Amino acid sequence: MKNIIYATSKINGEIGILWLTGCPPSLPWVRESTVWVRSRVGPIKTGAGVVVYGWSILAPNAQRRNLNRDTFLRRVFYRRADEDGVIPPNAVDPRTLAPRTPGMRVTRSEEES
Repeated sequence: MKNIIYATSKINGEIGILWLTGCPPSLPWVRESTVWVRSRVGPIKTGAGVVVYGWSILAPNAQRRNLNRDTFLRRVFYRRADEDGVIPPNAVDPRTLAPRTPGMRVTRSEEES
């Protein structure tokens, strides 16, 4: 039987964050979302009109969605191409992101200061 480690948190299996544009990107905020994907480490596909800045990388023993499927919960960090001046509710400061650590939320007043 395989050695399976059950995570106590949804992002507990993360071992890194891969940034595509610097570490972290020089943006005041990015969106932070979790998605179910078939890979622990590869790129995360998104829809049209989305600019991906990075994603989480999981450990080899990261928790799967269930024992019969190889799908894994990973975080993706992005912005929509048409977002100018509007801060969404899932906006975080990219400098506060780390493996197994959610980013700090950004509010409109923080961006304006």
